[in-house]
Amino acid sequence: MLDEIKQNKKYKSKLGKLIVGNSLELLKNDKKLAKLKGKVNLIVTSPPFPLNNKKQYGNEKGEEYKDWFIKLAPIFSDLLADNGSLVIEIGNAWEPERPVQSLLHLECL
Repeated sequence: MLDEIKQNKKYKSKLGKLIVGNSLELLKNDKKLAKLKGKVNLIVTSPPFPLNNKKQYGNEKGEEYKDWFIKLAPIFSDLLADNGSLVIEIGNAWEPERPVQSLLHLECL
């Protein structure tokens, strides 16, 4: 797992590192990540939006999206320091076959 993180590391300085990849794959219950628990000061993520049409980068919709999104909460909570911050870019989506914006992304919070 740490090898996969090293491959996805895009930037590193003495102040920290930027890792790009699938959060669930990179951060799932891996014992090697235990040294990071409670030490991460900032997590910035832009998860796929719950769009009605499938995109090549992968996205879920409806309850599948909600289930997927909610799996991130305990991972982020474990990693964040007490004074750490979480920034999530959440986009709007529409109800299927209706001219109404979905509240699904807000339900996930």
